[in-house]
Amino acid sequence: MGQTVNQTKPFMRLTFKEKYINIEKGKICYYVCGNLESHTSIIFLNGLYHGKEAWTKQQRNTSFHVNFKMVFMDYRGSGNSDLIVNDFTFEDVVSDIRKVIEAEESDKTIVIGYSIGGLFATYYSYMYPNDIEGLILLNTGISINIHASQMLYSLVHFINNGIPLKEVLKFILPWNYSEQYLEKVIDFEETVRENYNNYNKNVSAFLNLLTAIKNRPDLHSTLEKIKIPTLLIGGNKDYIFPIDFQKELHSKLSNSVLYILDNCGHASFIEKDTEVNSIIFDFLTNEILSKKHIPFNAQPHN
Repeated sequence: MGQTVNQTKPFMRLTFKEKYINIEKGKICYYVCGNLESHTSIIFLNGLYHGKEAWTKQQRNTSFHVNFKMVFMDYRGSGNSDLIVNDFTFEDVVSDIRKVIEAEESDKTIVIGYSIGGLFATYYSYMYPNDIEGLILLNTGISINIHASQMLYSLVHFINNGIPLKEVLKFILPWNYSEQYLEKVIDFEETVRENYNNYNKNVSAFLNLLTAIKNRPDLHSTLEKIKIPTLLIGGNKDYIFPIDFQKELHSKLSNSVLYILDNCGHASFIEKDTEVNSIIFDFLTNEILSKKHIPFNAQPHN
């Protein structure tokens, strides 16, 4: 039988348990909140600039908080994680994600990947299909368009020329949101940039992460191998991963459903949090928790 979910239980106080896993010569930091007794975990993989704070509107959503263990992690050299080695690969980050999932030992795990986090989530579901029960991709794709490529090129150029990341983010931040949303939150821009800067305080690690993403495996060849239930959400005003990228994913993932949100930019889970949270929760209850559990037997996909 599927797991019973509770949508009426009063909101629990939002607290985080900070945890660490040892890998190589350092540690990866991750955080757990929500229902710590739940047998179902959701691991949230953020984009480039922000850690667990990016997911505040999901953390405070009662349906998520009451029913699921919610897991957030800092990538290598970001947040409170160590920069284990000077150079690391895309596959190294995916390995870190797997170690976090294994450490929590949940009966069921769902991976939510936003933007660049969606690239990691996609490759993870290809490599370890028996680890997870479902995949949710927010504003992501398997290619990077000319807008994003130029933005990342400029980002690296500015940093290498000694311009502080916080100042560079003045030019990066507007690309992530629709005009309608920017008009509402313009007063919060300084706070957002400060949070972004704190998460990426190790500039060398940030540049290494960009390099790892640039040198990622060919994800196009992986999609037809991914059979787990997949939810895709995009925005019609996303310039980083535009809707054609979401449609490409949908056409190649055999077990996927696609939602495109109107008047929404690159950060759908922030701009349209109520709608996105509802779509995610319906997907989890109807496509994941109602299905018979597949025993955890993680093996790389050959």
